[in-house]
Parts: sequence; C-alpha cells; structure tokens
Amino acid sequence: NGTDPYNVDSDGDGVEDGDEVTNGNDPLDPCDPIQAAGYTGFDGTNAIWTAADCDGDGVINGDEVTNGTDPYNVDSDGDGVEDGDEVANGNDPLDPCDPIQAPGYTGFDGTNPIWTAADCDGDGITNGDEVTNGTDPYNVDSDGDGVEDGDEVANGNDPLDPCDPIQAAGYTGSDGTNPIWTAADCDGDGITNGDEVTNGTDPYNVDSDGDGVEDGDEVANGNDPLDPCDPLQATGYIGFDGTNPIWTAADCDGDGVINGDEVTNGTDPYTINGDTDGDGIENSVEITNGTNPNDPCDPLQAAGYTGFDGTNPIWTAADCDGDGITNGDEVTNGTDPYNVDSDGDGVEDGDEVANGNDPLDPCDPLQATGYTGFDGTNTIWAAEDCDGDGITNGDEVANGTDPYTINGDTDGDGIENSVEITNGTNPNDPCDPAQTTGYTGFDSANTIWASADCDGDQLNNGEEIILGTEPYNPDSDGDGIGDGQEVLDNTNPLDECDSIGGTPALASDCDSDGLTFQEENDLGTDPNDPDTDGDGINDGQEEEDNTDPLDPCDSIGGTPPSDAVCDIAIGNSIISANGDGVNDFFDITNIEAFPNNTVQIYNRWGVVVFEASGYDNNAVAFRGNSEGRATLGEGEQLPAGVYFYTIQFDNGNRSKSKSGYLYINR
Repeated sequence: NGTDPYNVDSDGDGVEDGDEVTNGNDPLDPCDPIQAAGYTGFDGTNAIWTAADCDGDGVINGDEVTNGTDPYNVDSDGDGVEDGDEVANGNDPLDPCDPIQAPGYTGFDGTNPIWTAADCDGDGITNGDEVTNGTDPYNVDSDGDGVEDGDEVANGNDPLDPCDPIQAAGYTGSDGTNPIWTAADCDGDGITNGDEVTNGTDPYNVDSDGDGVEDGDEVANGNDPLDPCDPLQATGYIGFDGTNPIWTAADCDGDGVINGDEVTNGTDPYTINGDTDGDGIENSVEITNGTNPNDPCDPLQAAGYTGFDGTNPIWTAADCDGDGITNGDEVTNGTDPYNVDSDGDGVEDGDEVANGNDPLDPCDPLQATGYTGFDGTNTIWAAEDCDGDGITNGDEVANGTDPYTINGDTDGDGIENSVEITNGTNPNDPCDPAQTTGYTGFDSANTIWASADCDGDQLNNGEEIILGTEPYNPDSDGDGIGDGQEVLDNTNPLDECDSIGGTPALASDCDSDGLTFQEENDLGTDPNDPDTDGDGINDGQEEEDNTDPLDPCDSIGGTPPSDAVCDIAIGNSIISANGDGVNDFFDITNIEAFPNNTVQIYNRWGVVVFEASGYDNNAVAFRGNSEGRATLGEGEQLPAGVYFYTIQFDNGNRSKSKSGYLYINR
C-alpha cells in the first residue's frame, strides 16, 4: 500500500490507515476523507499532511497552521475572499474586514463566527447583529440619514428609517446617494428626498422658499418651489414664513426693499410704494432703471444736484459724497452733499470742518507756491484770487501761472511770470527761455527749477548745484563726457582728466609731467603717466634734458626698470668649439635686443676672420670657424690662439660699441 508500517496514520489526517482502507478512503491522501471546517483531528507535524492543501485555497495545510487559519476552510475569516487570495494580495486572512468592502457588499459568510463578531463599518454594531437587524454591515449609516447605525440603535431610533430621527429644515448631513434615503420623503411634501436634491429644494422643509405654499403643491401647479415670489400673491398676503432666509432675501413687490426689510419696517412686501430713500426718484423708476430704491446714493448724482428730499431720514443719514459729513449736515452747512470738496481747494469738506477751516472758502487753508491740489473746474475756486494778484484763479490756470504766487517767478528761472508771458516764454518751464553757460539768475531753492534738467545731462538742476557742476552746460569739464554719465561712471564731472572714454583739452597736463596733452600725443608718450618709460625721470624733464622719454635706458639721473635691457655683455671670452654644449660659440648677452648690430673678429695680424650683421647667438654666431678671408678656406676651423673682436650696435637713437680679446682653445 505504500503506507508506513510503523505509523497508524500514515497521511496524518487523524484517521487510522486501517479505517481508511476499510471505508474505501486513501490512507496516503491527507484530504481523504473530506473534513468539515474547524476540524482539528489532524497531525500538524506529519509531512504528508502539512504539504497538502485540503481546502484548496492555495495555502498548504502547514502554512495555514503557521498562519492560524483553518486548513479545512477556504475562507477562514468569512469575508468572502479566499485565504490564498488574501495572502497573495497582502491582506490579513484572519481579519474579516480586510480587504475593505463597499457599502452593499454581500459576499460574506454570515455564519462564520469570526466575521459575525467583527464590526466592519465601525458603527458600534457587530456584523452579525447588522445581519439580524437588516442593516448594512459595510455601511456606517445604512439609511443615509447622516446618523450612524450604532447611534440610532443607542438612541432608540430606527437605523433603517432615513427620516428617524427628525431633522430641522436646512439639515445637510444626509447622504444624497443612499437609495434608502433618496426614496423617502422626510418632510412629507409629496416629493422624495432624491427629487428634492435634484430640484435643489430642502428635503427637510415642506416649504423650501418660505412663500407659504408646500413644495409638492408648487411642483404640481407648475410653480417654482425655490422662488418665494412664485406664485404671485396679492397685496396684504401674510401666509409667508418671515424667518425663511430665501423669502427674506427676495423682493416680491420689486420696490427695491427686500421682503425681510419690509417686515422689519412694517411695510407690505407685496406692495410697491413711493420714494423710500428720499433721493428724489420714485421706487418704480429706480426699479425700472436698475438702481436701488432703498439706497439714497444710488444712482450717483453730479455735484450740485438738488432733487433730494432733505427731510427724509434715510437720505439725511447717508453721506453720498463720502466726505465724512452726512447729507443732513451738509444741507445745514450749505455745502454740497454730492461734492466731496465743495469749494474746489483740494481739501475735503470733512477735513476742513475737522481742522477749523471754511469748506466754502477756496483760499482756506492757505497753500504754498506751487500747490496743484485744487479743482480748476470748480466755479467757486475759479472765481477766487487766492494769491491776491488781481488775477482770478481760473485766469491763472488759463495763463499757466501759479494761482498761489503773487507777482512771482513760478518756475524759479529768475524771470518774473509777467515778463515771461509778455515775452512769450513759459512761466512754468524753468528751462524756457534757454540760458547760456554761466547763467546764475535762477532760484536754486525753487522745487520746479531744482527738479528740471536744463542742460539735458541726466542730472537735475538741484543735483548740479550740489555737485558744483554747471546746470546750463551738459559737460562742465569739457572732456566730451556728459556730467550725468560721469556720475554714473563714478568719475569726476569737474575734472577733465577723469573720465571713461573722454578726451581732455589739448592744453591740459593730466599727469602733471610738464607736457600738454597735445605734446604727449605728438611724442607718443602716455598723457596719463608722468614717466612713460619708467626710468624715474618725468617725460617733461626728459624733453628738457634732450633724452628719450620712451627709452628707459636714456635719461640723466634715471634708473631703468628691472626688466629693461640697456646694454650688452660678453658671456664668454673663451671658445672651446668641441661640441660639448659649453662655450661652443661666442656668447654676447642681450645682443638679440639690439638687432641692428655688426660683429667683427680679427686674428693677431689684424685680418678679419669673421664678420656678421644681426648677430643673435643662434643662427648668426661665431663658432671658431673661418670665413675664408685669411689663408684658411671658408668653414675651416681657426687655430687656437688670441683674437680681437669689435661689436657695433644701436641703442635707441644712439650707436654704441664694445671690443676686447677672445681666445680659441683647441
């Protein structure tokens, strides 16, 4: 049989091999005979049994024992998802609420004790009790009324009745997608909750718009249950709900006063009456025109309007021009309730009253020269003469003169306004007429003049006074760079020698070396460096000494810079010419710096054995070979002995020479 002769239960299923054979079962199949869920007679240590999967849930018996799940129940926790799938998906096969299921889910096993003991929707009622009660174990609020099932049971309400408990009008805690709730009619107006949500009416208010007609009747009669003025009602109608916010916010008689205010005022919300706000316009006209019959400042009126009712308390209490003085007080004061500045002086009536000034006197308070805050179109202001010069303010504006300056100079250019008007120049333009460089007749304290830029150099006149530059000359130092640009460049607009890209005057001496800019240009010296060649002697002094200011080696009393090459030197007086790289040629140090040179070498009899121009210690150099001028042929080595050399070279504008003895060693 293949069974274990030493094990009474070879397959570990809790049934002896003999009984299995007798009953026709397979003693090597741990899942035969089939056992009911919850069976515990197995041998959890038997390798044959642990390797099998008796409930076919994809989890072997041994793993089910380890996990604590039932090896004979494909769904240990009764949540309708097999143990194997839960493990594969990362869910807990012993948690009947994992995975989470949507409301209305019915795939669970209502007889499973693990599942029935759980509370998957967390409403305080176990799943088993929810099944018994008929509520949804996966919906915390089965009837969608916004109250959890557990709270309803605790409070003695019906968790399956969406209208229990009763809710006040305006309640919004319900679930408008719940089919139990949408099918009910909680306010009993003949319209289901769902239809009320669709219509926008209140499912907890039999009369959503407060007009005294139930929503159901309005729908049945073709009226709008959200329009508190539909159906139309006759004057004197009182069936409305004066506390309903929809009704109180409406204006059923169209008089511009909302129903709520009419109730407060004691007027009839269904009757149009006269001029409520006292602005002189009938309510009906305001309604037609789209203005507010309850706002005395609507419509806006122009300054000088007198059509108002000065005895109307709504109008007198308002401040239509917003100047801080009520319309009633303006009437008392004689000021214009529709003009924030009755006298046009640029100061609001309210501020004038507060400061003790006269709001009807355009010259009170006094203003300084240059003041422009006035209203030149105001007839009260235009008729006055605030500077007392015999010219009305209006005429001064027309002339372009300052209505706050007596016989003055408005623009500060030093020319009286009257003279400018006579001459045809602008008394408000400090740069008209144009002035020449050096003009000083201006008033530098005048703000109009100080803020102008009469020479157009990017600096206003006031800034030029502070800097000391010329306000009527754009380039005070004459270096070709405007004063304003020099300020931007951080150079000195008063120093012709300090600029970026400028040119000093030809007679200037910017480096103080005794030479003018023109002389430096002619000589080629640097006009900004007093010692162009760096030998310690100024360029001007070198000109006086008749030395070269461009040659650091040519001066009287100077010291050439360390990098200057002023002379040659003999590098070696012995030539070995043996090719060892040492003393193979006659080395004349610095000779390359003086390419205009001639080198001659003589033997003891005075015969020239070598002569070359442009000696450079490289391509042209004496290496002890003859040039064929003696008894030796060209290119032959000269014999060892003493030779005489002469070197002629030009050092700038001067010729120099050097001579001496040279020894060839063989």
